[in-house]
Amino acid sequence: MKKGLSSPARSADTSARTARGCCRLLAALTLAPGVTRRYFLTFMIAYIRDFGMEFRYLAESFETTVPWSNVVMTCDRVKKRVAQACKDAGVEGTPFLSCRVTQTYDTAACIYFYFGFSWKGLKDPRATFTLIEDQAREEILACGGSLSHHHGIGKHRQPWYPAHISKTGVQMMSGIKAAVDPRNIFANGNLITPAPPPRQQSRL
Repeated sequence: MKKGLSSPARSADTSARTARGCCRLLAALTLAPGVTRRYFLTFMIAYIRDFGMEFRYLAESFETTVPWSNVVMTCDRVKKRVAQACKDAGVEGTPFLSCRVTQTYDTAACIYFYFGFSWKGLKDPRATFTLIEDQAREEILACGGSLSHHHGIGKHRQPWYPAHISKTGVQMMSGIKAAVDPRNIFANGNLITPAPPPRQQSRL
């Protein structure tokens, strides 16, 4: 686990001592500040993903937040679910799936997954990828994970949104939408389904 400290000096010192104590307890390694610059690879993933598509390889990331007690279980179950889903979908070879804890909180942690497979021989690679990723999301939710951490909901995870926040939650969000955007200027339909009709164009 990589832990970055960006708090004020005194707070950072306290956090650093706590982190080092956790490392000793868990037999983890502490790294020099310069080593963490290798985290730059995270920002290069999108370019590597696009390069891989030229070689019939699809890859993407997804994330969630789960209670600390469910972190290991979630990683294990999602890996197994994805492996089985790939097999059922006729994916050739072994799919790639990695997971790591990227953000930590007092009671929960963010798990970041990287997932990819070769789409050689598949009639509809995009649909296959979506099907498998959807199953991974179902497994995450079954493990008590959140619908998203920082990627947001959008249209991609919208199908799970009503069940995840309840009917009352949807009504609340719809009320906020109506109050702050009565003319429906932001008519993207990312959370409320179906999307409200677009506003009338001005005749001026």
